[in-house]
Amino acid sequence: MRTRTKLSQVELSKLAFWQKHNKIYLDDAFQSQERWTLKDKQEYLTSLLEGRAVTSIILARLKSLVDALEMAYGKDHEDTVFFQKLINIGYEYITIDGNNRDRCICDFVNGGFALSEKEYDISEPSLPIFKADMSNKYYTSLPADVKKFIDDIKLNILNVVESDRTGLAELFIAVNKGMHLNAQERRNAIMCVFGDWVRGLVKTLELGFAKIYSDKALNRRHADEMVVTAAVLIAKGVETITCPDRDAAYSDTSAAADAFNKAVVPVMTD
Repeated sequence: MRTRTKLSQVELSKLAFWQKHNKIYLDDAFQSQERWTLKDKQEYLTSLLEGRAVTSIILARLKSLVDALEMAYGKDHEDTVFFQKLINIGYEYITIDGNNRDRCICDFVNGGFALSEKEYDISEPSLPIFKADMSNKYYTSLPADVKKFIDDIKLNILNVVESDRTGLAELFIAVNKGMHLNAQERRNAIMCVFGDWVRGLVKTLELGFAKIYSDKALNRRHADEMVVTAAVLIAKGVETITCPDRDAAYSDTSAAADAFNKAVVPVMTD
């Protein structure tokens, strides 16, 4: 299916509301292992305040995806079913690129961290400069005019209105090409229950994997690939495991997915 997108803008306060009230599904298929530090968050808020946060957040509207998939493939197609389940839970959007930015905005608005204590060049006629200090650096303690300015900041949004799961994965890979994603990071971008299970098991066994892999290797999902290899090995038997074999595992109905809970989890968690 061809991926179709539309450009728009949304107020910061609206995005924070969607995030707080679970309207945006943050799938870890589209998340780097490296989460933002406090410094990263404060630098992003500085960019927002001073007009330099221009990169679009990419959201897929679930209702639009389902409508397009039903027309192309029918109601029973596994992609249609996958996205419809998210709608039934109450989600309206999926973040394809911008999970850290979504989390950062919601965290700030809900008091999770403060602005850096410094002077901000707002350059608006009624608000030329704002100086954040101990008394006013949290969202709830901001002066009314500064809070309104932040609430009304327009964020650039690229809305995905038509795509299947493969298309969303390819879109994520395309916008992250400068990161030189390895094979497992590319696999991870495929939305499916198998991917959820792999990430979940790696999280469960993170203390053990930390003894085997460096932080850098864990961030590049080497532990995930080890789990995928184990699942494919159990599904196929003792033979050569290739990159295409691991790629094929990323499906809701693959042989590796079938083997995962029956054999991989018991063996690796025993």
